[in-house]
Amino acid sequence: MKKTGLFLTLAVVSTTSFADVKSNEVKTEVKETKKKYERVVVDESRANRDGKQYTLNAAITGYSFGAASNSIEAGYHLDADKVISLQYSDLKNGTGDDKNSEDEVDRLWAKDGVGSAISVNFKNFVSNSFYIKPGVYYRDQTKVEETTSSFGELLSSKYSEFKDMGVEFRIGNQWQFENFTLGADWVGITRTLNIMEQKGTYKYSAEDLSAANLLNFYLGYTF
Repeated sequence: MKKTGLFLTLAVVSTTSFADVKSNEVKTEVKETKKKYERVVVDESRANRDGKQYTLNAAITGYSFGAASNSIEAGYHLDADKVISLQYSDLKNGTGDDKNSEDEVDRLWAKDGVGSAISVNFKNFVSNSFYIKPGVYYRDQTKVEETTSSFGELLSSKYSEFKDMGVEFRIGNQWQFENFTLGADWVGITRTLNIMEQKGTYKYSAEDLSAANLLNFYLGYTF
């Protein structure tokens, strides 16, 4: 009887030990499977911005101040998430009209949107690559509202050559790869605060000159 009890005890202990071993094997296997598919999130762009001081960016395409645009931007890093920058934008005609055309109407429309803008911006990264970008600007630009013509002769027009100052706000993403920069101001808006000068046949109000910024893609170098 004693032998039977001892045998049963050994059987239970062996079964329990075996179950524990199998359980540990299963847990280890599950952990290894989970580890295989784990994603380690690293703020690579932020890490690559860390320690940098200066940045130079060139926007190769985009739409700013209601016109097609290219721009150059130089910035100074306050830290990995904050950059103060100075940006020059070349504003171009988007109608395809020829400024050297013999047609007076075409020559006027060729001036629509043409000008330049200088802005001082504060780029604040709120995550690894996403940023908000408020700023102030000075602009010199020509806008054409409408023309009336007959047989190629300009009869009347509504246009203005103006200079103004205002504020702007953009949002975008910037990815940093060591020293190489790739980014885009996805969307933004400008708001005129003061019109300093206007010439032409039409007078704008400050509200009329608010404009959108859209899809300004840029490449750059940070060091």
